[in-house]
Amino acid sequence: MPADIELDYENRLVRSRAWGVLTANDLLGHVEQMRQMFDAGTLDAGWTQLADFREVNGVEVSTDSIKQFVRLNPWPAQARRALVAPQDLVFGLARMYELSSGQKGENVSIFRSLDEALAWLRKES
Repeated sequence: MPADIELDYENRLVRSRAWGVLTANDLLGHVEQMRQMFDAGTLDAGWTQLADFREVNGVEVSTDSIKQFVRLNPWPAQARRALVAPQDLVFGLARMYELSSGQKGENVSIFRSLDEALAWLRKES
């Protein structure tokens, strides 16, 4: 899965974008990149994340991998994170992540459209 990360310092927003085939190893690599940014002090609880999966056209991720992503997530629980997943399969996997994260008190929501996700991120906590 090709992916990139863009840091919008003005809005304190991490824009993560993936395209192609979504794999567990690539997602774990992304989680590690996020962890490094938190460890380095580049990111903190005041940042939000927009994870854009609109261009994903295949999935190679298991439910066990989803549980692992939840365990390894470096984001503070109060940080707002929006995942955009218009495709049914990606939406379903993102929903599993959302539910598991919610059990840990994390602030994650899944959306079908980019506009909805951005509107939610802009709302006051």
